[in-house]
Amino acid sequence: MHHQNLGRSLLGLARSFKRLDLSDPLVQCLAPRASRTFASQTFLPIADLTSEIAAEPRTQKVKSKATDLMQAPRILTTIHSWPTLEPVRWAWCSSSYLDMPLRRDLLHRAVIYEGDAHRRGTASTKWRSEVHGSNRKIQPQKGTGRARAGDKKSPIRRGGGVAHGPKPRSFATGLQRKVYDQAWRTALSHR
Repeated sequence: MHHQNLGRSLLGLARSFKRLDLSDPLVQCLAPRASRTFASQTFLPIADLTSEIAAEPRTQKVKSKATDLMQAPRILTTIHSWPTLEPVRWAWCSSSYLDMPLRRDLLHRAVIYEGDAHRRGTASTKWRSEVHGSNRKIQPQKGTGRARAGDKKSPIRRGGGVAHGPKPRSFATGLQRKVYDQAWRTALSHR
């Protein structure tokens, strides 16, 4: 299978990058597109990789297809120190965690989910029944020549209640656990 030779092909790619002439203007123009830097440039430890790949046990022919399908290919990743983000070492990780395809829709849903969960939702106003004051009618229904009016806590009066104002509530939305997990792995893959 192609993933068994992934380490060897990555090693060959690293060796061919070392042979590039960096003074060539064409290489200088292609260099930013060929590599993705995170904190600082670092070189692949060729000696360590060759010894690590040579130390890997050779897989024999798998007898059943079920066990062959369960084995996820491994990829070479860089371990960074925190908070300086300097590369510390190389490690082999399962591709099901760090080699996910970019899914912008899942990342968007996860960001919205987290933003909604962190909203405080503490805005509060008083409705006319919650305002302190009397329920007495402030003027007679008829005979004054003015518009009819109820109590002084009406929303159209100064000092009255707020009509349809905000109340404390939760803005949290739901997101399936597997979708959130896949969004996290996608974010880790494309950090």
